[in-house]
Amino acid sequence: WKYILRPEAAETWFYLWRFTKDQRWRDYGWEMLQALWKYCRVPSGGFAGVRNVSRLPVENDDLMQSFFVSETLKYLYLLFDDEE
Repeated sequence: WKYILRPEAAETWFYLWRFTKDQRWRDYGWEMLQALWKYCRVPSGGFAGVRNVSRLPVENDDLMQSFFVSETLKYLYLLFDDEE
């Protein structure tokens, strides 16, 4: 199994938070953000996918998908942004 920085989980948690105001959706988003920082951040300062999520230490891909910033980080930002 690999992870290529897809946004679907963050997008789902964002909508569930907006509809229910249940804190667990923000908690899931926070855990995702911490995992991205820990496992997907590369020394050059960018982010890259994980080749095998079942194996430590993590081996990263050699690219950052364009949708990572435009979707994944956007939904994580909106999940914690003030609604007003």
